[in-house]
Amino acid sequence: MKTGSRGALVLGAVLIAMVLAASWAPESQMSLLPWIPSWAADWADQDPNIRTAIPFVPLAVLLGYAFVGHVFADIRIRWALTASAGVCVICLALSELGQVFLPNRTADWKDLLWGAAGILIGTVIAAVWSRRRRKNECEHRTFNAEHRTLK
Repeated sequence: MKTGSRGALVLGAVLIAMVLAASWAPESQMSLLPWIPSWAADWADQDPNIRTAIPFVPLAVLLGYAFVGHVFADIRIRWALTASAGVCVICLALSELGQVFLPNRTADWKDLLWGAAGILIGTVIAAVWSRRRRKNECEHRTFNAEHRTLK
């Protein structure tokens, strides 16, 4: 596995941990979490619906990068992206399911829909990027092969 894919997996794991920690916090106010910058917490507390979608966009992009790049490099892009989106959906489901067991939190269908929208947006970004990356790699291999035969 290349370093970039490994780094994307590590960042994805950190982002999953942050999403779960924020979702399973005793209170829903992000400003009460000391590890979230105050400007981000203030913004998130103003619109609790869209804040559910935001972390899933980079998560889907990071996991898509890692899965297409090298975790599932030998299979089709769509299957690698499906696997990365599946991991995001599991994270989303766990984040909402955990709230059922917290006295001051409630699981909400709107949060599931907003999270799914974030996953969809991130997966589309990863798909466009992955297709361009694979196309560039193929062109690079073709260019190198042509130069070898010309010498």
